[in-house]
Amino acid sequence: MEQGFAYAAAALIGVVIIFQLALMLGAPWGHLAWGGRNVGVLPTRLRVGSGVAVLLLGLMAWVVLAAGSVVDISPLPESWLDVSVWVIFGYFVIGTLANLASRSRPERWWAVVSFAVAVFVALVGVA
Repeated sequence: MEQGFAYAAAALIGVVIIFQLALMLGAPWGHLAWGGRNVGVLPTRLRVGSGVAVLLLGLMAWVVLAAGSVVDISPLPESWLDVSVWVIFGYFVIGTLANLASRSRPERWWAVVSFAVAVFVALVGVA
C-alpha cells in the first residue's frame, strides 16, 4: 500500500515537473504560475526559478519513492527519510495555500494538485 501512495505522489509531482519544465523552456503559460502576474512567456528570472523547481521537485519525488520503498537507492541517508517526507508534506501544504491565495483564477487549480500530493506524501509518511 505504501508503494502505491509513493507512486501516486511521484506521478503528480511528475506532472508539476513537466509543467515547470515547459515554463522554463518558454511555454506561454505565465498566467498559470508564479502568482499569475506574467501573461505569456515568463521573464528570464522566473524561467530560471522554474528550472530550479524542476530540480527540487525531482529530488522530492526521489525521496518519496525511497521512503515508500519503491527505489533502493536513496538521495539521502536512510535515517533522514522519515523527517524529509514530512518536510515535503509541509512544502506541498504551503503550495496548496499559496495557490489558493493566487490572484490568478487558473493558477488556483494547482491547489488541487498540491493538496493531492500532500495527502499522498502524508500517507507515505504514516505507512
